[in-house]
Amino acid sequence: MRDKAGCTSPLEARIQAGDWKVYPGEKLEVYEKVLRALESYFGRKDWKKLFLNGGCFWLAEFLQERIPGSYLMINRAQEHCALCFAGGLYDVSGKISMKNFERATPRQISFMRKNYVPKFDTGRLREYLTKDLELI
Repeated sequence: MRDKAGCTSPLEARIQAGDWKVYPGEKLEVYEKVLRALESYFGRKDWKKLFLNGGCFWLAEFLQERIPGSYLMINRAQEHCALCFAGGLYDVSGKISMKNFERATPRQISFMRKNYVPKFDTGRLREYLTKDLELI
């Protein structure tokens, strides 16, 4: 249900007003909003594979910038990363097991930034998410 300004939640209303503070209960809302936007952007059934084969770091870092208190986790054996917040570990698939994941060190983050290369135009996607959807 939308309010008079067309907002579906208090978070969305604050974003439209220029206040980007995310409160603890809204962290999942930010995550879900980004996933819906990604699904819309790619517009194909297999879009999640892009974030399981090279794009995991990009997504985790993008979300970390928007979810206070979150941190990057890495599973070195699977060469996969995800974001820890709201009492769980999340990737493009949703909440996942923390088994074999560890908090990423600055060195590991640097490695992922250089080696986990997405197979999509990150600049264009970031612009879509930030400009078109007002997701800073």
